[in-house]
Amino acid sequence: MKPFFDKLLATKPGTLSTEEFEKETKKLFGSGEMMSEPIFYGDSGAYDFQYLELIPKRYFKDKTWLVKNRDLDIDKLPDDLKKLKTLSEKKHYPTEKSILDFNSYCKFALNSFCFEVNDFEQLQINNAKALVTHFASIPGKSNQKYTIPGEYNETEAKPIIKIKNGLFFIPIFFYLTESAYISPFYWMLEDDKYRDFSFKNKGEALEQIAYEYFVKVFGSYNVYRDVQIIRRKGESITDIDVLAVAGNKAVVVQAKSKQMTEKAKIGNEKAMRSDFKKAVQSSYDQAIESRKALLTKGAVFRVNGKNVLLKEPLDDAYIVCLSSENYPAVVNQVKTYLKKNKKDPYPLAFSVFDLDIISFYLTDVYQLLYYLRQRVNTAEYFNANGEIGYLAFHLRSKLFKDPNADRIAIDDSFAQLIDANFISLKGGYPKTKAVEKLYNKWANADFTNLINQVKQSHNPGLTDAILFLFDLSGNSADKVIELIKKTKESAVKDGKSHDFSMTFDNSKSGITYICSSDKNQDNNTKKLLSYCTLRKYKSKADLWIGLCSSTISKNLVDQIIFNKEPWKSSKKLRLLANKLLLGGKGISAEKV
Repeated sequence: MKPFFDKLLATKPGTLSTEEFEKETKKLFGSGEMMSEPIFYGDSGAYDFQYLELIPKRYFKDKTWLVKNRDLDIDKLPDDLKKLKTLSEKKHYPTEKSILDFNSYCKFALNSFCFEVNDFEQLQINNAKALVTHFASIPGKSNQKYTIPGEYNETEAKPIIKIKNGLFFIPIFFYLTESAYISPFYWMLEDDKYRDFSFKNKGEALEQIAYEYFVKVFGSYNVYRDVQIIRRKGESITDIDVLAVAGNKAVVVQAKSKQMTEKAKIGNEKAMRSDFKKAVQSSYDQAIESRKALLTKGAVFRVNGKNVLLKEPLDDAYIVCLSSENYPAVVNQVKTYLKKNKKDPYPLAFSVFDLDIISFYLTDVYQLLYYLRQRVNTAEYFNANGEIGYLAFHLRSKLFKDPNADRIAIDDSFAQLIDANFISLKGGYPKTKAVEKLYNKWANADFTNLINQVKQSHNPGLTDAILFLFDLSGNSADKVIELIKKTKESAVKDGKSHDFSMTFDNSKSGITYICSSDKNQDNNTKKLLSYCTLRKYKSKADLWIGLCSSTISKNLVDQIIFNKEPWKSSKKLRLLANKLLLGGKGISAEKV
């Protein structure tokens, strides 16, 4: 970092523009020396049980080759590895005889990580042979050319170590599950006749896995594979691997199975930039074109040659560049290596394992959309070493800018909250007190009920309305609910219509709520639209949500409208607002 600071010290104050400073910063942090640090010190990128879950899905189309050429039953392999792990864990418990003296204790310690031939007999017979043949290395004969971290490490690819007396030593079980997920692909590459099929199958498997994760959240009717978009008749077609849609929002997923090369892992900047271009940049460039096509008025969507009709025109789409393997330091590289137009949104670049975790915690489609939106909108504001750090911070306190901070660096301790929580809830590990530390303790059942009622309204614009409500801080949400309940109680009590309006963010956004005594829904809709239009104009706000309920309804909300048109001066609206919005009390609050 010394050359960077030397240049800053040699520069006269005020002469280095923001663009120049940004350029020098990216040059520094994009260097091989700086980028190799998050690669080397980064997390493992996946949990062992994630590898086991995805192995059969990844090699679904390669099963015949693996049986024929490696005697490996890929469907039964995860269960076999689980059996070995369970046996290994049992070996860790000492008996009285095993700790009588130092020698017996040393023998116990070694045997805790060792397996005999008969231990493999409980596995599927062919898999047992395959494990000790294709995943085993011999001390003194492996890693002959290994010199520095980042180079190919045979003890990771073949983590079962053969030692004397017919013992098989497995010091780190995680490496065995990782190798079971990664190594078969490289075996197939050695077969010249099958090589092209292996690449094709790997890409298709990743798309299918991504599709299944998004279906879990969005539902099968809102997720599409291999989407073609035609902007206008006769114009070019763009392709999307996976497209998920909710209301007027979409998620564009471009799946790439390119992994980081050995040269990049050891700090070669040229290799890093080349790998990033193939793994993320090309995926992003394609997704940007797809996004533009999606948001083009009159665009036609086709899946399997048939047109798809959406319920609402799309006004935003979030880009996900998905990898099939852990791509070290990818969030750091996006900030330094990505080439994009200033007005274009940032992508979210993460692995299928990150997607697994994100979809596990954000099971509601609007919660997931909100997270993606916040990640994109605050891409230059927050910094974390991995996607899980961002997710944990979001679950704790939302990804929203602090008015008292120019930028925020998210400490790795946030990701550790997910480490403690996820492995217990999904991985089957014992629960600890740390499990409860992940979530924010704030809760308001009425606010949750309000959100659910908005979802059930099925009104156009409900997606924007829900995202708007998610922006509210706990205190603001409590205040809104308090006012809604008081307003409704007053209307029910005297049989007259009551309302309130409230602004947020120094009047940049606001809300109007009406509890109407009129039983005619059309009249209530017109009244709500008029009130919101005038309140939004008078407040000079860009965003406004309108909620309405009837005195005879048990719901807090029966109708919603949402307006996000930027404020513009209008003589007509000014006169109407001054004439019709008489009296009343202004209420303001913080959003987040």
